[in-house]
Amino acid sequence: MLPSTFLATDVQTFCQDFCDLLPSQKILILRQYGLERYRQLLCQLIPSPGNLRCLGKFFTQPDRMKFPQLQGTDLVGLDLSQTNMIRANFTDANLQNCNLQGADIIFGNFTRTNLTQANLQGCTLNETCWQDSIVLDCILRNSKGIPLWQQQGLLTKGAIFVD
Repeated sequence: MLPSTFLATDVQTFCQDFCDLLPSQKILILRQYGLERYRQLLCQLIPSPGNLRCLGKFFTQPDRMKFPQLQGTDLVGLDLSQTNMIRANFTDANLQNCNLQGADIIFGNFTRTNLTQANLQGCTLNETCWQDSIVLDCILRNSKGIPLWQQQGLLTKGAIFVD
């Protein structure tokens, strides 16, 4: 675990260095921090400012990451299919072309999230917040848990529920 005396720049350097490692090296570090269950997400992150902040939270507070705090992250094009993202907070995140097919995102927060052409087919999406989200061509076929009134709002913004 990172010492609590680390300066913010040290955490940022650690996270930047983490992004530059080989996937096998990243998995060893994640195992050391008890974060291996998030390997599919954390091993794919590029070193953008939002992603480095997110990584910093994971590494400085691994015991508090039961529910992923992904505000402002850049997850463009990542394959996060079948992941467990219960109570994930994607506020202001960019998930364009992200594959979340079959993921569990119960109580997820997509406030101001860009989900353009994202694939959420077959996701479990009970109790999700979609306020001011961008869902143009976002695939939500066979998703579960979105009430009809919410589906109608998403349809008017360009989401896809049927073939």
